[in-house]
Amino acid sequence: MSQDPLRVHEPRRLSSLIEERGDPTALWSPDEMSDVLRHQLEAPLAVDLALLDPEIDARLEALRGHVPAPPRTFGELLRHPRPPLDLLVLVKEFGKRGRTKADPAIPPEVATVLYVTSIILAFQVHGVRSPAWIRRP
Repeated sequence: MSQDPLRVHEPRRLSSLIEERGDPTALWSPDEMSDVLRHQLEAPLAVDLALLDPEIDARLEALRGHVPAPPRTFGELLRHPRPPLDLLVLVKEFGKRGRTKADPAIPPEVATVLYVTSIILAFQVHGVRSPAWIRRP
């Protein structure tokens, strides 16, 4: 018979797994950041961007008629030959929020990659030149 995993470890050690920490990046070591970024790039846009735009599902569905191979994930959007500007705006806002929020859903380093990449793509693809570019629609 196997032992109860909760009884094998000290309660104090178990509580450290769920206690709140002041530094959200403490959850991930520098060696794990590439895995966290890879995971975020594979994440569906509709899930994370719904926090900023409750109509994201309808917006993504509407792209099907106008954009060849509409992006479904962050990675697909950032690699898309012509990423829609309104989605880049949402990704910029999502990244900005992750960089400044006290309790980010993703590490600030990953949020910064999304933030900066969306700004660069807006400039390269759409000619938008200012970081204060178009506010969220």
